[in-house]
Amino acid sequence: DRKRHMVSLPYEKDFTDKQIPTKARPIQMSHELVNHCQKEIKDLLSKGLIRKSKSPWSCAAFYVSP
Repeated sequence: DRKRHMVSLPYEKDFTDKQIPTKARPIQMSHELVNHCQKEIKDLLSKGLIRKSKSPWSCAAFYVSP
């Protein structure tokens, strides 16, 4: 059973075109890791712990072992 956590992060209401990144190198992952990430993302979405984003900003996914 997972607990919900709230994280308070700074937020900028308005962005300019210069602040939006235009390129990012793809992260290289093995086929097994891609499958694991997709399964984990579906699980977290279904539990309401994460949500889809349409943000122009990208963020690499990373996992922390307990």
